[in-house]
Amino acid sequence: ADPEFSVEGPSDVELIMGKKQVEDLYEVIKGLRTQELLMDSLSRIYSQYKRGFD
Repeated sequence: ADPEFSVEGPSDVELIMGKKQVEDLYEVIKGLRTQELLMDSLSRIYSQYKRGFD
């Protein structure tokens, strides 16, 4: 295997940004994803709720 593409060690992104920043970014993205899923289920509940009164 090409040593340049080794899976061991930090990724290029981590080397450029620093491990801490990568972790922070990941938390932010995870948070946004969670928010998105939350909004999805809220709007689904809301539309079912509205349909109940039609």
